[in-house]
Amino acid sequence: MTTQHTPGPWIVSPKPGYMGAKRIQHPDALSDIALAWGEADARLIAAAPELATLCDELRATCGMLQDELSRVKAECDTLRAERVRLHGMLEVVSSEYLYVMNTNDIRDSRQNGQNAYAIAKDAVGDDT
Repeated sequence: MTTQHTPGPWIVSPKPGYMGAKRIQHPDALSDIALAWGEADARLIAAAPELATLCDELRATCGMLQDELSRVKAECDTLRAERVRLHGMLEVVSSEYLYVMNTNDIRDSRQNGQNAYAIAKDAVGDDT
């Protein structure tokens, strides 16, 4: 939602005939935008156009950051899924490697006349 206002810059000057009052106006305007009682209030009101611009810029920056955060989260989800997939593949490859190694040990033991059961027990670390 954008509200139209008198564009800046706004200036602060004394209001003639009003003791302590400050007028806020555009340099090219004939009428006052606002009146304030006190210098600090008047300067804060006069800063409104600049503050509104800064708020708009901040809102746009926040939107860009939210978009980037969404992109990074999606990328993290993809990487997590890939890690799970690769972990599963590693488990399969490890099991197949152990199977092949045990099979080779048993085949070698048969060729050497050793007991295949004893070789298999050694491979698993069974001391019974």
